[in-house]
Amino acid sequence: MTSPSTQTGRSVLRSVLYGFSTWAFPLVLSFVVTPIIIGSLGTADYGIYVLVLGFVGYSFNLNFVRAITKYVAEYKARGEDEKISDVISASVGINIPIGIAGALILVISAGWLVRDVLLIPEAARGKTVFALYLAAGILFCTMLGQMFNAVLQGLHRFDVFSRLFNINNGLLLGGNAVLAYSGYGLNILLAWNLLVLASMSLVGGFVARRLVPDFRLRVLGRNPELRRILAFSAGIIGYQLLSNGLVLFERGWLMRNLGPETVAYYVVPLTLGLQLHGFIASLMMVVFPLTSELSGDLPKLRKVYEKATKLALFLVLFIAASLFVQGRSFLALWLGREFSNASWLLLSIHTLTFSMVAIQVVTWQMNEGLGHTAYNFGVTAFSVLISIVLMVVLTAGFGETGVALGRLVGYGTVFCSVFLIERRVFGSIDFAYWFRTGGSLLAAASAAALAEYAVLSVFPQIWVALIGSTLIGFLAYAGVTLLTGMLSEEERTLLRGMAAR
Repeated sequence: MTSPSTQTGRSVLRSVLYGFSTWAFPLVLSFVVTPIIIGSLGTADYGIYVLVLGFVGYSFNLNFVRAITKYVAEYKARGEDEKISDVISASVGINIPIGIAGALILVISAGWLVRDVLLIPEAARGKTVFALYLAAGILFCTMLGQMFNAVLQGLHRFDVFSRLFNINNGLLLGGNAVLAYSGYGLNILLAWNLLVLASMSLVGGFVARRLVPDFRLRVLGRNPELRRILAFSAGIIGYQLLSNGLVLFERGWLMRNLGPETVAYYVVPLTLGLQLHGFIASLMMVVFPLTSELSGDLPKLRKVYEKATKLALFLVLFIAASLFVQGRSFLALWLGREFSNASWLLLSIHTLTFSMVAIQVVTWQMNEGLGHTAYNFGVTAFSVLISIVLMVVLTAGFGETGVALGRLVGYGTVFCSVFLIERRVFGSIDFAYWFRTGGSLLAAASAAALAEYAVLSVFPQIWVALIGSTLIGFLAYAGVTLLTGMLSEEERTLLRGMAAR
């Protein structure tokens, strides 16, 4: 297989597109499935459903998979294939005990969490406790699956990774839709999630094993890669703990103080914000292994960094402008007027928050690819501290809006780290690049927002008008971008390729 450092632009584009599919396919399915689940479970049970899934994604789901991706890519580029087996073996030996411990802790603490921490209404406590038992199994299977996915990403087999990922999401979301439509409750849906994830973890392990034919398990104490993996992963585990703790605190705080319905109204627009972040992260997935391989060539690394950042800015600013203008209408058409009235302001705040987070994805990936995980941990610690303090302070006066504002201000500090990391890695901040690129795209985003607002002001709020306003907005956005000369011919070719796919 060709090393990514010598890959053609076309092969890198293929990796980007495969990564993009892991965002786009689940998004389309979620768009269809979410109203079905909310309609079947009801707003209160849906709030419990997303709360329980939050424990899967944000409690003990801590692992060393980033180390697998980094060192598998690095050793593959150097031709040191014999070390790849030691990296995977060390990660398996660490992750499985952590997964078992996390699942056991969740099972043991389920009753206490439901009764004393989350203050779930007594009528719903029994099913919520059982839901957390199922979540423990889902947690363990999720950690296994992530480990095998990391092997595929490190080998630059984004084609295989994207297929397995999309099959997994197709089964999960499609099955949930069928079960919810048939009238089954939240624990049947969670049991289906457990069955699918367990099955796909086995498939992922078999596929990864086939792609590393000389793989062998080595006792942890005799594994030369163990110390390297632990050192690299310390910062990642640290900021995962902090970020996950923030999400759990946020949802638990809302549940305790404002009830399960508010959790549903809050989490749906939060999820849309996360989709924006996930979209950019899926496109920039290739930056992490590429950085690991280009760490000794700063000029090439800077070129990758600037092109990737420009692409992120180009996409984020248009999507954010559209969500600001169309968010209320979109929620009303998707989930109903009542849901829209309760959530549209939260959607605007979360859009701003995750736009900043999405823009800094490139810098974050690059910093981790260079091994600077402790720095990312420090930035996360500062932002989480600010977020939690403001959430507590602002809830009394602003309710769930205050919680969203607390997250916004806290994550604004993460965005500031973009410039600090740029100076740390390259020795200086390219202010001319930021003013030129940012100024051109902000002008284009303003033109798009005005065009979309004009269309929605004239036509009734129906799906055709919403889609039409988006298309007209994008034409205005692309037109201003071309007039300012912001995109090079190579970058325009890249975008045309993405659009064609």
